[in-house]
Amino acid sequence: MKVRFLLKRTGDGLARVYVALYLQEVQELISTGETINEKTEWGADGRPKKMLSRSASRVLEVESQVWDAITRLKARKAVVTPLAVKREYLSHSKNAITTQLDIDRAEKKAKVLVKTLAAKWKEDHLFRYRESTRKAVRESIDGFLSFLKATDHALIERDDLGPDLIASYERYLQDKKKLSDSTHGKRMKHLRWFLKHIDYDVSKIKIRTHRKEIISLSLTELEKLENVLPETPEENRAKDIFLLGCYLGLRISDLKRITPASISQGRITMVLRKNNRPVQIPITGQAKTILDSYANYAPKINEQSVNKCLKLLCQRAGITDMVTLRKSKGGRQYDEAVPKFKLITTHIAGKTFISTVAPKLYNMTPADVAAITGKDLKTLLGHYYQLPQEEAIKKMST
Repeated sequence: MKVRFLLKRTGDGLARVYVALYLQEVQELISTGETINEKTEWGADGRPKKMLSRSASRVLEVESQVWDAITRLKARKAVVTPLAVKREYLSHSKNAITTQLDIDRAEKKAKVLVKTLAAKWKEDHLFRYRESTRKAVRESIDGFLSFLKATDHALIERDDLGPDLIASYERYLQDKKKLSDSTHGKRMKHLRWFLKHIDYDVSKIKIRTHRKEIISLSLTELEKLENVLPETPEENRAKDIFLLGCYLGLRISDLKRITPASISQGRITMVLRKNNRPVQIPITGQAKTILDSYANYAPKINEQSVNKCLKLLCQRAGITDMVTLRKSKGGRQYDEAVPKFKLITTHIAGKTFISTVAPKLYNMTPADVAAITGKDLKTLLGHYYQLPQEEAIKKMST
């Protein structure tokens, strides 16, 4: 196959330069993208003159790349034709440009201040999360930036961010802030989200975990709460929405969305807010009584007020047994005994449905509960389902 230059004249002594590939009757042209002055820059031998201009230098560079393409084809034992060479040349050129652009972007990003990247990440990416998650992530990232400022690294660039500094931040959260393992893990998890976005190697950042005790109400405690008399309308609404959660298994964010439009044929039908899973939940017994009293709307009350009222209601109901919690703070683990009523929040409603109401009142298996609540079975067993220890002890003792 022959490789030659070919000129296409445009007038005024100027011509566009192509690399022409010939094989038998077949011809393919590869543009050099350059226009030269034929009289001053082009020699009688059909090549650029030795006194090279920028355009002439580029022409020779393209020719060299064409020969490189031919060499690569031969190395792969491919058939060398004009079209095959042209495709190889164009593909390699495109890949080379893409690679260089990636390198350029990485170098540019590496020179940007970490605080600038963090501000942009919070602005451009946090909208994907729920408001409660956005708030927690902002707190985590702002905490990291405060640490950088306190350690004279406020103007650190991405390229200078190293494992020693990240390790220092981990120790700072433990020794200075004395965070529990769960809060420490959450802060580092959010930081890892950000660092991964800016192409920092997060593989060596380990997230601390602390398994929380699963707290739920027993059937006896649930009955006590049902029988306690609220002293204010706010306490009454708090009690009702908590009991709805106990009997329906819905989070408070979904309970608040219950309207007559979401109820049909004795069932609540909705798509869960947290994981976008559709659920259908039968309305039975106490749940029906509560919803009937509110004309099939959920009681209107904010979560903070619910949690405040619940503790007062549970204390008056006599849900005061001491619960021993395994805690961790500043890298130290210890046990702490707490009256049960102090631990009751809206989250306990779902756990009560899963661990108490569903298996004991409705004889539901964990798989049944997963189908009704829309929760993943593995997550349900690991974070919500309280194993029937007392029943197991009785069975073993008989």
